[in-house]
Parts: sequence; C-alpha cells; structure tokens
Amino acid sequence: MSNSSESKNSPLRYAYGGETHDVHFGLAVIKVGSMVLTGGGGELDQDFIGRLGALIRRWRDAGHPVILVSSGAVAAGMSVVQPGRKPRTIPEKQAIAAIGQSRLMSTYTRAFHKHGMEVAQILLTQQDMDHRQRYLNARLTMERLLEMEVVPIVNENDTTAIDELRFGDNDVLSARVAAKMQAGLLALLTDVGGLYTGHPNRDKNARLISVVERVTGETYGHCHKSGSYLGLGGMKSKVRAAELAGAAGAHTLLTNGRDKETMDALMDFRAQGTVFLPRGGARMSARAAWIATGRSSRDRRLIIDDGAVRALTEKKKSLLPAGVTQTQGVFKFGDTVDVCGPNGVCIARGLVNFSSEEIERIKGKRTSEIAGLLDNIPYEEVIHKDNLVLI
Repeated sequence: MSNSSESKNSPLRYAYGGETHDVHFGLAVIKVGSMVLTGGGGELDQDFIGRLGALIRRWRDAGHPVILVSSGAVAAGMSVVQPGRKPRTIPEKQAIAAIGQSRLMSTYTRAFHKHGMEVAQILLTQQDMDHRQRYLNARLTMERLLEMEVVPIVNENDTTAIDELRFGDNDVLSARVAAKMQAGLLALLTDVGGLYTGHPNRDKNARLISVVERVTGETYGHCHKSGSYLGLGGMKSKVRAAELAGAAGAHTLLTNGRDKETMDALMDFRAQGTVFLPRGGARMSARAAWIATGRSSRDRRLIIDDGAVRALTEKKKSLLPAGVTQTQGVFKFGDTVDVCGPNGVCIARGLVNFSSEEIERIKGKRTSEIAGLLDNIPYEEVIHKDNLVLI
C-alpha cells in the first residue's frame, strides 16, 4: 500500500486494453447498499463500516473529498423490531426507517470517529432535488460540510417520501448527487464483482466486463435480476446510475465492497470491477446537470417534428411552438419534460415555459399566431435554449 507521502489528488487506476488508465476525479460519491452494509445477515457489519471509514479517510487525505450515499436505515430498524421480515406497508416501512436511521448514524459516527472524521446526515426526497431552490440549499449545505472536512452521509428520507416522490433506489439517488455536485467519480460498492456477460453464480461462461465505453441497450441486456429482501436496486439500476452520472461527466466504478482485497485495492487507488466511462464532450455545468438528471419524466413529454429536431441538435436553437406536434402527460410551467423526435426517441430535456394545456392550444403555430390563443404570453419559446440540455 502506498505511503502517506503520496501526492495530492491521486488518480484511480484501472487496466484496459493492455494499458493502465488514470481517472482524475477530485470529489467522489460512494454509494453502499443494504446488502453490503449487512452482508445479508440483517445486522450492520461493524467490520465493513470500519473499512469504509478507513477508505474515506485515505481518499480524503489524498485530496479527494467524499460524499457517502448510504442505504441501511430500514435494515437497521428491522434488526431491532422484526428481524428477517420485510415491511408490508408504507407506514410500517417509514416507522422502521425512523427507528433504523438513528441506529445507522450512530454506527457511522462511532466508526468514523476512530479515523478522526465527523459525519453529518442529509435526508432527501425526489422533490428536494427537483425543486431548484431546495436543490441549491442541499448543494450549499453539502459544499459547506466538505469545506469543514465533515463527511456528508446522504439517504432518501424513507420516513416521509411517498411513492411519487421516491428515487426508487439509492443507486439513482447517488447518481443524481454525483451529477449535481459535479463529482468526478461515482463508486457503487455492491456485493458482486462488477457487470458480467451472464449471471456469475449461474453461468460458468460469464465474464467480467472491465470497461463500458458507452451504455447501450446491449449493456442493459447484461443485467440480471438480483437484490434481496433488504434492497431495491438490482444491476439494472446500477447501470442506470452509471448512465446518469456519465451524462454529467463522471466516471462510475461498480465493484465488490464485501471483498477485502478489492477494498485494499481501492485504498491503493486501484480499481477492480467495471469502470463506466463518462460521455464525451465538455463537462456539464451544474445547472445543466440539474436539468439533465431531473426526475424521470417519462409521463411528461413533448413530441416534435424533424425540423425542430434539427434546430435543437444542429443549430442549438430554442424550441418554438411551431415545432411541437404532441404533448404527453400533464405538466405546468417550470416542470422538467423530455423532448422526443417523431420516432419517440428522446433527444433533450428541458424546463417548459407553458403548461401542457397551453401547449396543446399553441402547438404547431407560428409565434405571430399564438397571441390570439392565450391570454398571457410571457415567452415566445416553449423551452428556451438556456433551459434545454441535449441527452
């Protein structure tokens, strides 16, 4: 293992194509799931949490501040009141999460104190990340904690979140945190060695995919149902997280946090598992990342014609009413919507200047024609180019 005299901002190294490659990442987001925290046994694994604290201290000393996204509140609560039985209702799950949250944070506090680190709890819902002012407040809080050399520990607020305000799993939450905080690396610590061509426990010919240059349908085809009664996320959610983080310019490492050798390698800035490369091109601004990784808007879409597709993608223009052919779903001014071509493939995401009802009235119309259709016309564009991100 490298000594403490190592230079600041050490890169994470991985092997690919017979060569060694470096990831220069600055801020890192590390995500740990319930299975990793408990080892599948229900109780929080004190030894693993101690190793995790040592890793975060190591990275921080080398110039890499870390935000930890942690599951485990429900698992910790279950170990107290109903071991081995998954909550059956939302109120029951919320109650168990409330019990487990304090237990989880107490465990982190004790373990990280041994490495000279303070921790702080950040509880978020989907709405917190989608509402611009709430998101900015959360971002500023995490930035200040990092300046104070305190480790922010982020979790979904299971005690208050309802289904339509949930991230779905902490893989997606960690990707959104990484994108919005402009982290250079998202490390997903799981209980498997990475992404394989087949199920590693069932297919003897399954091989590890060491690098994913671009997430495609084939990449998702390699995902195999996993997870347990403790966790929500399977391999598909981890690939989705890598896709979201990569769109914002971050590398993603999917690796086995339960394996001691793998954790030792990370202490030495060596990556084992699967590395997902970020999307090429200039890194997104914080605002663009906020828009691009906003709440899934599959039920809020604008369908546009070929001419509008060219205007957005080739000329980098704003979206005008004349180019809109159809609205899908119900949305209001300022909501995030997906913008899709005639074939239904989404090409962009943006903040709309009109409600879905208003757009239905002005779609296909020239700017000069919409004055007589709406009582108030605060904007000429359906989505201004400054509020539009190509995806």
